[in-house]
Amino acid sequence: MPVQFKFFMIPFHSGIQAETDLNLFLRSHRVLTIHREFVNQAENACWCMAVEYLTDSGKPGDAKKEPGGLQGNIEPGRFRRFCETQGMVKGNRGKRRGAGIYHF
Repeated sequence: MPVQFKFFMIPFHSGIQAETDLNLFLRSHRVLTIHREFVNQAENACWCMAVEYLTDSGKPGDAKKEPGGLQGNIEPGRFRRFCETQGMVKGNRGKRRGAGIYHF
């Protein structure tokens, strides 16, 4: 994820649209830092901001999700056997003569 910069200038008077654009940008990106400076030039006073943010290499949701938990840590065949074993044990809950988890 490369780091990029976006620059905003928000006028001190009537900067509502620029403020809205900045807020929308901040909500939709992974922001690292915001450098802000107030520039006092009489009628042209404004806030100047440099936003440092991360960009994704693709669209959100395009990334392949890796299986989490136990499934991501063991081979598929062993995970299938584990699931079958768990199903047998869960099916025998409450029965006195059920197969225990370690009887296989």
